[in-house]
Amino acid sequence: MFLRIILWGLLFFLVLRIVKNIVNAFKISDDKKKQSQFRKRDHNSKIDKKDIIEAEFEDVSESESEKK
Repeated sequence: MFLRIILWGLLFFLVLRIVKNIVNAFKISDDKKKQSQFRKRDHNSKIDKKDIIEAEFEDVSESESEKK
C-alpha cells in the first residue's frame, strides 16, 4: 500500500513537470516576441576629464607593513 502511494506521487510529479515544461516552451516564444519590440539602449557612457581622479601608488614592502 505504501509503495503504491509513492508510485502515484511520482507519477503525479512527472506529469506536473511535463506540463510545466510544455507551458514554459510556449511562454519563451512569447517572451522573444516581446524582446524584439523593445528598443536597444546605447551603453556607451560619456566620461569627462574632470570625472577621472589621478592617483599615485607606492609599493609597500613587508618590513614597512610589520612596523605599523
